[in-house]
Amino acid sequence: MLPRAAEPVATTRPTDPAPLLEELATLRQENAALRRENAVLRAESAVLQAESAVLQERVREVSAAVAQGIAVHWRGMDEVLPDQQIAVIAASAPHNSTSPSTAWARSSTSAASPTPPCCGLCASSPVR
Repeated sequence: MLPRAAEPVATTRPTDPAPLLEELATLRQENAALRRENAVLRAESAVLQAESAVLQERVREVSAAVAQGIAVHWRGMDEVLPDQQIAVIAASAPHNSTSPSTAWARSSTSAASPTPPCCGLCASSPVR
């Protein structure tokens, strides 16, 4: 049999609610300020997304011009902005699996153009 829980001690009400009300008012002001800041950041994000869409369209236009032979690739981003990160390598569980051929079989059935199972950087890669 479990021991009986102790009787709750009589609760005492704070004698002065003023400090709690002041804290509540401060928290409400901070909340309002954060909401305003959030609205500004959302607006800035929308502007950046619109700019990104324009730049992506421009990149597609330039890529099409190079593919058609009416433009020439002159310099890469690594030459224009040498210290700027321009690529990211990411790996998922199938990429790092112990059986890359299984992951390759799953991905190659849905891929339009087959590619090697991985870049050769992980330890389990057959590409070395």
